Amino acid sequence: NACPKLEDMVSIYEKLGTAGLSHHLKVCHYMLEPLLRWIITSNRAHFRRLKKDEMIPDVSDIQFVMLGASPQHEQKFQLAKIQNYKTPSTVWAWHGSSMCNW
Repeated sequence: NACPKLEDMVSIYEKLGTAGLSHHLKVCHYMLEPLLRWIITSNRAHFRRLKKDEMIPDVSDIQFVMLGASPQHEQKFQLAKIQNYKTPSTVWAWHGSSMCNW
């Protein structure tokens, strides 16, 4: 049995509560609930679509940046970076590997 869509899990939770959702996930697969709990509690990544001026030219317009912190934490970091700026400290490099390696 496949993992239900997020919208379906929300609907089940709203109708049946935590126990009902837990039961439904166990019916799908006995390891589904522990797997979803692990993914949610251990994954801190946040994805943000790049703004036009941030995009790499001549590549698809579907570009994202993966942040290791919440958008609120990232905003706080960016503000601190501006307030404490002295000299450039970031070096950009290109991996140079062909696209099949990504």
